[in-house]
Amino acid sequence: MATITPRKRKAVDFSEPTVTVVVGASQKIFTLHPSFLVTGSKFFRSALSGPWKESLSKKITLPETSIEVFQSYAVYVYTGEIDICAEPLDEASDPEARQTFYQLAELYSLADVTLDDKALRNAVIEAIVNLEEKSGYQPSFAAIKHAYENSSGTTPLCRLLLDNALAGTHPDWLRVVWNELPEEFITSLMYGWAQASCDKAVSYKSSTEVSKCRYHEHDADVPPTKDCVGKEEAVIVQVSLKKKRTPVKRGMRSGS
Repeated sequence: MATITPRKRKAVDFSEPTVTVVVGASQKIFTLHPSFLVTGSKFFRSALSGPWKESLSKKITLPETSIEVFQSYAVYVYTGEIDICAEPLDEASDPEARQTFYQLAELYSLADVTLDDKALRNAVIEAIVNLEEKSGYQPSFAAIKHAYENSSGTTPLCRLLLDNALAGTHPDWLRVVWNELPEEFITSLMYGWAQASCDKAVSYKSSTEVSKCRYHEHDADVPPTKDCVGKEEAVIVQVSLKKKRTPVKRGMRSGS
């Protein structure tokens, strides 16, 4: 189970009127407390306040959102935990790790594109790095592709993926997925490697070798925590196009 607790849990007021969130093409209904939804999500904050239709009807529809991903979000808003992986992180197999990384990438996209929930984005980053550290695997090609196709390519998640690829990418993996990798990712990867070949002072570290806070977003609502200190920061690759990441060898344990 990928479990992160980035903020204090709120006490549930069961007397609070609930709102209905209708998710996916099959219109799965979630009945949730608005005070939990608005804590981190700017989307829900806007939808459930003011003269908006949703605030009056207490019904919000998310037809393009995955039911499974929203279920993970619902668990998170009530518990502060990201609960995706069924197996212990240090016992995860190759397929389980790949699937979990992909689900985490989906949850990050939901937090970024739809919900605008900065605390959740930070929590997903923590979960990804924890899975890398405990399982020995790195995010899969599918996770990389999803992260780039559902963002501008400059998100902290994309930066994390790029850093991992710059720090070490298995040639066999790269050969297999090369034609399907996002252009922004390949451009940044090639530029970064070229930069390192010309300047010996340039080196790259993977996301497990630097502070997790490198990939966090902070402001007055989401301040840094006591854990936002530590390891040396990685070099930031400046590229005119979007950035993305390729892991050491997707679907294989690092070092194997």
